Amino acid sequence: AAANGIRVVHAGQGADETIGGYEYFFDHLLVTEALRGRLPTLLAQAERVAEVRGTSRDYMLMRCARLVRSHLLSHIRAYPRFTAARRLAEGRGRPFLDREFLALAPPAVEAPAGQTLGIALERAVRRSPLPHYLRVEDRNSMAHSVEARLPFMDYRLVQLSMGLPSEWKVCGPWNKYILREAMRGVIPEPVR
Repeated sequence: AAANGIRVVHAGQGADETIGGYEYFFDHLLVTEALRGRLPTLLAQAERVAEVRGTSRDYMLMRCARLVRSHLLSHIRAYPRFTAARRLAEGRGRPFLDREFLALAPPAVEAPAGQTLGIALERAVRRSPLPHYLRVEDRNSMAHSVEARLPFMDYRLVQLSMGLPSEWKVCGPWNKYILREAMRGVIPEPVR
């Protein structure tokens, strides 16, 4: 962009994290539906997600059950520390992680704890991955003297997005559902 004289660019950072753009958010949607006690909706959503992922509804429901268990246990004081230590121990078997680093690394406690879609989105915005992506965006734009504007990070849009019901973020096989609906008739249908 800088080599072509472009000084201001728009980037899409924040949309995935605020309105459910990542694949793993489907699992958290199922947890949300299960905890609400909405069995017919849970079964229908699990069926749609399973179809898109090329797996079975039963497999999706078992994944959901494990996350519900984790969600319920996360409110027990010792559980978050236990799972953080377990995640760190699992990392010790990965050859690309330096042993010295692993010896010094404290277990990272998940904050906020829980597995619902709302909690997962909040973690994505506050903890990971969005803060990392914003630093990369900022460094890249400064390195090339290009101003990067992030319309999805406008605080009013973030507040609106985070306050929306789950079904407007992830619905059936569609992620970023509200954005897809807002773009109906605005952008070409195959892109939408």
